[in-house]
Amino acid sequence: MISRVFIILIIILIIFPIGADAQASEESYLQVEVEPHEFSKTDWERAKKGIDYSADREKERKKEEKNKEKEKGNNNSFFQGGNASGIMKFIIIIIGAAVLLLLIRSLLGLNNPKNKKIGKKVIAIDLQRIEENIHEANLDDFIQQAIENQDFALAVRLYYLAILKELSLKNMIFWKKDKTNKDYLREMRPSTLFTPFRETTAIFERIWYGGSPIYAPDFQRLEPKFRAIMQQIHAISSPAIK
Repeated sequence: MISRVFIILIIILIIFPIGADAQASEESYLQVEVEPHEFSKTDWERAKKGIDYSADREKERKKEEKNKEKEKGNNNSFFQGGNASGIMKFIIIIIGAAVLLLLIRSLLGLNNPKNKKIGKKVIAIDLQRIEENIHEANLDDFIQQAIENQDFALAVRLYYLAILKELSLKNMIFWKKDKTNKDYLREMRPSTLFTPFRETTAIFERIWYGGSPIYAPDFQRLEPKFRAIMQQIHAISSPAIK
């Protein structure tokens, strides 16, 4: 450590006098007075006589043109050569990364929108087919689907079909697709359920055939009437049809 410090001090001592001498000589040089000498135009013309500057001018012109072409090439180099190659590589990397990210998201299932109804069975409601196979149809599922779709008029229609189905299974009516509601009312007249059945029939005809508008609050008020008669039908034993 001491030897290193000693060497540094020696170098400083060697350099410092040289710098001091140089500074002193510079100051002495600046203090010397310069005597102006006159140079006449005649002497200048005599001095430059016979000297040809054309070759030097041509060289200078070519040099300027070469510099201009070089500057122009530098300006265009952004789209050419190494810079363009680097930009293309950068773009390719970005595109590749984006494609890889989309592929990973797709494999992980992250691209699929979050939908709470995914996987839920969608029920196609075909009234004609339901009426043709009323005893095999699962009307509860169709009613629930109509309610979720906020098609309350259809829900009322399906509830009424469910009532007719249960009455038919209990042998209280004879189901036939082309029969009218009046026919079912005549068959139900001797039954203790005639009054609630007549009420639900009137509600159904007013909404389905009469086109009376029905909204969620209306349906919530009417739905218990359909459920009540359904429960009453289930509680009755099945009499034989005469």
